[in-house]
Amino acid sequence: MPVLNNAAIHDTIRHVLVEHDRAESRKAHHNIYALGLYMEALQSASRFIDGGADVREVLIGHFSGRILAKCLKALRLAPATDREENGGGWTRRTNYGGSTND
Repeated sequence: MPVLNNAAIHDTIRHVLVEHDRAESRKAHHNIYALGLYMEALQSASRFIDGGADVREVLIGHFSGRILAKCLKALRLAPATDREENGGGWTRRTNYGGSTND
């Protein structure tokens, strides 16, 4: 797979998030505010990616569970380990390789 530029990464992740929300919307437990929260997280993640932070590390810091797995798979990145995904608790990480954006 060729290396994606930041705009292509953003578009790919946005597609994953919209499709995930579309699938979840058919379920009784669906949160009608979820897509907005996903997009806010994507906007934050994109700032770090645009600043040169490692894409995989940023995604692990901003997403979790099935959404994270889908994003990493769509970008053909290695899956997150349990330790990586659960290491930060529920707090969004904002320090990637010395970057302190956000």
